[in-house]
Parts: sequence; structure tokens; C-alpha cells
Amino acid sequence: MDYSGGLVTLNQAHCRSAAGGTLLGKYGATAVNLSLDPDMVHMHSPIWRLDIDLDGFQGDTVHVASHLETGLPAPDTSVPVSIEGAIDWNGEQFTTLHIHDGTLKNGKGQTSMLHFMPLRWGRPKHQEPFVNRDFWVTRYNGTEMWAKDLPAYAANAQNVANTDVVVWYMGAVHHAPRAEDGELVNGRIEGAAQVMWTGWLLKPHNLFDRTPLYPGR
Repeated sequence: MDYSGGLVTLNQAHCRSAAGGTLLGKYGATAVNLSLDPDMVHMHSPIWRLDIDLDGFQGDTVHVASHLETGLPAPDTSVPVSIEGAIDWNGEQFTTLHIHDGTLKNGKGQTSMLHFMPLRWGRPKHQEPFVNRDFWVTRYNGTEMWAKDLPAYAANAQNVANTDVVVWYMGAVHHAPRAEDGELVNGRIEGAAQVMWTGWLLKPHNLFDRTPLYPGR
């Protein structure tokens, strides 16, 4: 889904495996600028629904992880999410979500998890409640598929600890129209805005016993 304020939008979505078992999700927005207001600055805000199942669909918990540079030491914290709700991204705190399984460990006995890491440059703030927050965590429900209904889903306040969880994430693309987007000819825009990207990484953490990039000894 792309919330783009009613512009004519063509979207490109990609998901591919990157180095070391990391999954890369990308969204590219392009559009024909509005002929009536070709210089209107606007946002593209794609929303992903990610049903992340680590070692099966049951027994997962999302933690909100932060790192704060305040001198020495620079603390890292990880707080579990227990009830359905919304989470804000803070660039100064490197906000990421860690998805844990209740029992899964690697061969070294280390707790296995996946780190959900946003690739973004800012925070859009639209009028609708569902696009005023960056992350949502809900309990899996096969009928809950629409981002616009996220406030209603979260209002159920169901437990999301050690269960089947769904992570929702809103990306952000800030589009300031430019000459490279096209030009106004006889009252119509000719050309299309070049693609701008946003996305995320889903990175394994202690999922493997060692680097997966080289053969085992």
C-alpha cells in the first residue's frame, strides 16, 4: 500500500536475499506530477504487513531495541512488546525491532532472533491515525489485512508475547519535484518522476553458528 495523498503513483516492490542471509525489502515510488500543481512537495508512505514466523508461527515475541549515544557508555536496551500497539521510530536511538522465538538457539547456545531494521530518512505525519506511527505489532489474524484499520486492530489489546505476531511498518519517501521529473507542455506533464527508494532489512542474529558466507571448517 502506498499512501501518497492522491497522486498518480506507480510502485515497484522488491524483496531479495542479501549477503549473510539478510532479507532486503525495497519500495520504489515514481509518478506523473500533477499538471495543476507540478511543484507540489509530497510524501509516499508504503506500508508493509510482515507475518514473521521464526521457527514456526507460535512462540514469537517482538522487542523494541534502542542504542543511545550519550558518551561512555552508550547504552543498548531491548524492551519486549506485550500488548498490541504502535511504536515510533527514533533516528537518534537507532530504533529496530528484534523478533525472538521463545526457545530457538543456535549451535552455540545463543538466542536466535531476526533484526528488523528500517532504511529511512525521516518520519511522515499525515492526518489519518494509521499513518501517524511507524511500526505496529498485532497478533496474527488472517482477516486483518488493511493498514487503514490498524488503530482498530490494536484496540483489541491482545497479548503479543510468545505467540504468532505480525509486524507492520511504514516507510517514507519525501518527493520534492524537480526539472528531472518532466516538464509542463501544453498544460500537461510529459515525463515521469525518477524512482525514489525506501525499505528495510531483516537480518539474522545468532541464527547461524558462524558466518554463512564461507564453508565450514
